[in-house]
Amino acid sequence: MPPRVPTGHAVPEVSVLVPCRDGWPDVRRSVAAALAQRDVTVEVIVVDDGSDVPLARQLGAAFADEPRLRVVRHERPRRQAAARNHALAHARGDWVAFLDHDDLWAPHKLRTQLDAASTAGADWTYGAALVVDEHMRPQDIEPAPPPDELVALLRRRNCVPGGGSSVLARTELVRAAGGFDGAFTVISDWDLWLRLAHRPAAAVTDPLVAFVRRGEGLSVIAGHVVIAEGEALAAKHRASGAQIDIPWLARWTAGSQRRGGKRIAAARTYLGGARHGDVPGGLVRAALALVEPGAPSARGREAAGARPLAPAWLHELP
Repeated sequence: MPPRVPTGHAVPEVSVLVPCRDGWPDVRRSVAAALAQRDVTVEVIVVDDGSDVPLARQLGAAFADEPRLRVVRHERPRRQAAARNHALAHARGDWVAFLDHDDLWAPHKLRTQLDAASTAGADWTYGAALVVDEHMRPQDIEPAPPPDELVALLRRRNCVPGGGSSVLARTELVRAAGGFDGAFTVISDWDLWLRLAHRPAAAVTDPLVAFVRRGEGLSVIAGHVVIAEGEALAAKHRASGAQIDIPWLARWTAGSQRRGGKRIAAARTYLGGARHGDVPGGLVRAALALVEPGAPSARGREAAGARPLAPAWLHELP
């Protein structure tokens, strides 16, 4: 049950939910960006998912006497879906926003989304995302699909940019939908978006999220695990018309594996996509993964000089 509102503390407009395990100092920057949101009242709930060094100690030192920050802890890791659900149970705001511990927000991100939701009469919103590397250098922009195309796109691919970090939704809507399904370790956010998709949504076209794409990414997760989750997602949502694009999911996973230097793992994942119909493309990509470093899309953008310019807000971050 959500805790009783402390005397003298106003109920926030937005509860920001931050799952984290051993993510210091990245989580310090993410929390600072959440607390720096303009023209909106927020609370930030960090769920320490079994970090070796409890985050409450470090965050308490970094944000001393900050009443808008709360830290709850799992003594043993329970993974991201459970951590987000734990934070959701503690949320007091009318809206919840999801922020991964290493991603960052523009200072006007939440206000812009609340205004967009109000204008459109929407129950949840998402936006474009600026993809950056671990040094905050812009790499790419993931555009926000139009709301009238969202349902059809989600039934095939996870088209919501920025992972969970771009989404803002009514708290009771997320709770009524059942929160995040702990059966999924990698694509629990996609599963939730599919369950929210029948509700009115609003899109923000400006990238207001810095979505950190690290070299390791999904490279630590076996491709067959991600593909199996895609198959489970397809089965779960088949009655609502979902036709999950497993070859796309394989390419997405293998790209992360290649960026992490896991060539053999990437080749195996591409082959998994080939077994789901990506022939001959999957076979060709598997062969290339064994002989070429890195992900082809990143090499192509670098060669073309097509990296996006850093927006002004990226330099304003704490």
